[in-house]
Amino acid sequence: MFAFVKLIYLTTIKQINYKFFILYFTLLCSFSSLANQNIYIYKTDSTIIGFPIEDVTSIQTNRDEHIVMVGTKLFSYPINEISRVSFDAPHPTQFVTFHFNDKYNLQLPSNIDCVWDQTLNKWIAAVNSIGHYLIPSFQIKSGVKVFNNGERIKSKKSVVNFKEEVEFLLVDSSIMILKGVEDGIYDFFPQENRISVSVDFPSDTASVNRVYVWTNGGQDVVSKTDYLSAKIEITDNGVFPGFIDSTLIKGRGNTTWSSTHKKPYRLKLYKKGKPLGLDRGKSWNLLNNYRDSSMMCNAMAMKIGHMLGIPFTNHMLPVDLYLNGEYRGNYSFTEKIGIANNSVDSEEELGAYILEFDTYLFEDPYSNKYQEEYKDSSSIFHLPFCVSEPDLDEMQEENARYFFSKTKLELKELEEAIAEKDSDDIMNYIDVELLAKTFFVYDVTFNNEVNWPKSVYFYKLDTLGSLFSMGPLWDFDLAFGQYSQMYDFQPAMDWRLLGTPIWPNDVGYSYRGSGYMFFYYIRQNRAFQKAYYEVYKEFARRLPELYDFAESYYLYGKSSFEKNAELWQCGKDAEALLSRFKEWITYRVETLYRHMREYDSSLPENPDI
Repeated sequence: MFAFVKLIYLTTIKQINYKFFILYFTLLCSFSSLANQNIYIYKTDSTIIGFPIEDVTSIQTNRDEHIVMVGTKLFSYPINEISRVSFDAPHPTQFVTFHFNDKYNLQLPSNIDCVWDQTLNKWIAAVNSIGHYLIPSFQIKSGVKVFNNGERIKSKKSVVNFKEEVEFLLVDSSIMILKGVEDGIYDFFPQENRISVSVDFPSDTASVNRVYVWTNGGQDVVSKTDYLSAKIEITDNGVFPGFIDSTLIKGRGNTTWSSTHKKPYRLKLYKKGKPLGLDRGKSWNLLNNYRDSSMMCNAMAMKIGHMLGIPFTNHMLPVDLYLNGEYRGNYSFTEKIGIANNSVDSEEELGAYILEFDTYLFEDPYSNKYQEEYKDSSSIFHLPFCVSEPDLDEMQEENARYFFSKTKLELKELEEAIAEKDSDDIMNYIDVELLAKTFFVYDVTFNNEVNWPKSVYFYKLDTLGSLFSMGPLWDFDLAFGQYSQMYDFQPAMDWRLLGTPIWPNDVGYSYRGSGYMFFYYIRQNRAFQKAYYEVYKEFARRLPELYDFAESYYLYGKSSFEKNAELWQCGKDAEALLSRFKEWITYRVETLYRHMREYDSSLPENPDI
């Protein structure tokens, strides 16, 4: 009531032109329904100024301006810049939309839209992924800033941990409210609104999907070359959707096929499908992870690729495999690397191709002969390579020969630029930023196989001037210090960098060491070093996300890993290895940093992790 009397006094003892007499009269008539103690000036530029009635000492208008006095401070606004004055508070600032886009969250099979729950008064969503860190995409009024725990949150860029309900602070500088700072001192503050987002992760409580494959006649899969016709059924576990279709199946892999009883498999659907909700494609792999004591190395490497935004990085989803009704163990269901919608997304018609570097391309490990015609040794660093895709055997011989010679020439041009060590010319042949990201994943996980090399890929998306790109990432079952299962996550063994010898005889261009020289020269390039350091900083900043993923992945697959260990050796030490993982990766990051300082002494002595 006091404020009401005060406003009558303020509006009757001052000069009020006709326009504002009507305005104030309207305000007085509506005062009985006043829901707050502020009076708001709505300006024509869409900004809003709020004054607390209790603190206003006078209000005055004339032909040119509207004046509000608070204490001894005067606030003046031109009449022609005011659209209205009202007790009606502006609507609280709110997200227009809030979602998780798979473009910025590469671990997601598809986009996830949040919905506003009027009853709970918050945004809610269920996310079918493993791990709790996500990059939100949101629409909001221009000029509004979003914060969480004092940190600025940017749409499509900031990483947020959604394991618990997240409260965002929305700060709208277009709505400024006058507030008393202390006795007699006032200042304007932007309007603030707190909005909560609650994300449910079904993977926190679910068990892994089961994959059932029935071959025609119940035949066992005994060949890497001959497909068998089969039916596939994947159960829906409430996280990743089920799938039923016809397929072909055969064996796959090199050492993992020939040296283990737990066999890996290749699936080829008759038509493109979306098993487990992944991108539509025909060709898929079931990896046995037999040499991986943790059962998680491939998955963690791909997670790092997703964190760094490396294109065409595979998903690694743990499943239980049943072949003709017989339990075969825990497997990783993943995409097959190729030129396809669910892998390197380009078209062979554009001239896209993928090169594979692998010592298994040798017919005899100690000779220079190859198993097939379209495999060779690169011109400078003598890397064993082939055109993985397209399949040159399916081309006319003349076209295939031309295509292969063209790729070998383009690879030679790249090698020549790399051999210059510190030449900017390298940037004319390869995407250096992506090279740094992809190589960093191999380096931080201590994946020795690039030194041989084994299962290393480079690709071009077209013949219209595209650069080489390193990737996609592949084959990390012996990463993280698990070489020969002797040094499982043991930091003391993993001081080396890639591009340095593995064993004393791995020097020069030997059978086991040609990759070493190639990547050693890359390390000398200054443009690469700068890009590599930027990747390092991004990864070190996001280490907690990797810790969260490792724990989440283990808990999601725990019962499957334990069941697998009853049948096979792998997986029995998964929990113990998880406990050592944080120590191992922290030590590894510090090791990389120490070696970076050898190239750039201006870096701080200690890493910020």
